[in-house]
Formats: sequence, structure tokens, C-alpha cells
Amino acid sequence: MLNKLKMYVVRKIFEKYYGNFLYPFEKTDEIRLKLSPQSQYRYLMDVNSFVESKAFKTEVEGVIRTFYQELSVKPTNILDITAYRLTLIFIKSFENRLLSLQEEYRLTEVNSKAIKNLDI
Repeated sequence: MLNKLKMYVVRKIFEKYYGNFLYPFEKTDEIRLKLSPQSQYRYLMDVNSFVESKAFKTEVEGVIRTFYQELSVKPTNILDITAYRLTLIFIKSFENRLLSLQEEYRLTEVNSKAIKNLDI
């Protein structure tokens, strides 16, 4: 009974936040590639600034810490444990995505400087 109540509450909260959400089916890379070269560069520069910021590091570590604590204290069944683990995997994947975009920005910067040096 308690499990059914918990699942009902989770479903209702999910519906509250995502019930009317129009999911964009276009991949972020596809959206980014449709931008002008200047806008693409600005996009990568924004990601780089965000990833290098103290705020990003602090927030990601805080979210991971929270889910580790939740995982170690609260779960009592395999469904809860799986949900916490999947969330941690998602956070790591998201962090890796941002780090790969940051690396792309850095490579763009190196290429840009090399081309400028060749023109001189």
C-alpha cells in the first residue's frame, strides 16, 4: 500500500512539472549546427565559461553529493536504488557532454590562432 502511494505521488509530481512539456525531438547538436558560425562559436564559448566557473563545479558536486546521500540513507527497495543510480549516471553523462563541448571550444581556439599566425 505504501509503495503504491509513493508511486502515485511521484507520478503526480512528474505530471505537474512535465505534463504539458512539449519535448523537443531535435538533438542539441542538430540545433547547434543550424546556427551561424558566429553563433556556434558563441555557444561553445558560453559552455566553456560555464564549465570553467566555480558555480558549475560547486553545483555539480552538490547535486552528486545530495544523490549519494539519498542513495545511502533513504532507499529501501531495488526500484529506489536504481532510480538514484540512474540519476547519478545521468549527471555524469551531462557533465561529460559539457566537458566535450568545452574541449571542442578549446580546439576551435587553437585552430583559430594557428590560422591567424599563418596569415601574418
